[in-house]
Amino acid sequence: LELGLRRPATPPNYAAASPTGTSGAPFFGPGCNGSLGVPGNVAVSPPAIGSLMQVEVSRLANDVVMYWWGVSNTVSSLGPLPIDLTVLGAPGCLARVSLDAPVVLVGTAGTATFAFNVPNDPGILGLQFYAQGLSLDPAANALGLVTTDAAGFVVGQ
Repeated sequence: LELGLRRPATPPNYAAASPTGTSGAPFFGPGCNGSLGVPGNVAVSPPAIGSLMQVEVSRLANDVVMYWWGVSNTVSSLGPLPIDLTVLGAPGCLARVSLDAPVVLVGTAGTATFAFNVPNDPGILGLQFYAQGLSLDPAANALGLVTTDAAGFVVGQ
């Protein structure tokens, strides 16, 4: 994975955040294979109160991704997660995050960056959220879209 970050062998422990804890952005589910491999979703700067969070979405075949945050990785407005996109023409692709706050990112050279100023509010310390993307990749499958890896985030200090 990018920047030497590794996927954990076991599910992440989101409950580990505390008022003195650090922020975190562990991988929790794989995306699906596109023209350039599985699109990555790696925090360059994890979420910490009063700082800039940055996420790099990589291996984008057409430099475009719909990236979204969600409050859940178990249920969405469309039902239980993950949602298998095989029926839509994207075999092996799973939507793993509730679609609560979408944004379209346009990158260059196969990489797009998502940046967000985390409020300087101690009340959000330990807040958990999730993110995933849907990358435009017409050559990958009949749907022309592939999912990025899914990541969970914990706001720290």
